[in-house]
Amino acid sequence: MLIDARGLPILPAAHRRALAEQMKADDAAYPGYMKAYATVIDSAVQAGIMTAVVWLFPTPYPMRMFSELAPAEAWVRKTIAG
Repeated sequence: MLIDARGLPILPAAHRRALAEQMKADDAAYPGYMKAYATVIDSAVQAGIMTAVVWLFPTPYPMRMFSELAPAEAWVRKTIAG
């Protein structure tokens, strides 16, 4: 999965929790379906928030943040290919 979150407003804490909980629920409902998760961000605050979400709710698949779209897309393609 590739999410381009550049320019989006910072999510409030309740929304961040809901996002993390939904990610856990999706993984439980569809185990092994998600192979890679990349987020393109343009803010240090967003990076800190994503890092905290990953620490609090670790995923069974690799997750990375990028500041540019092309490297994020390349990483997702490489990771999915194995």
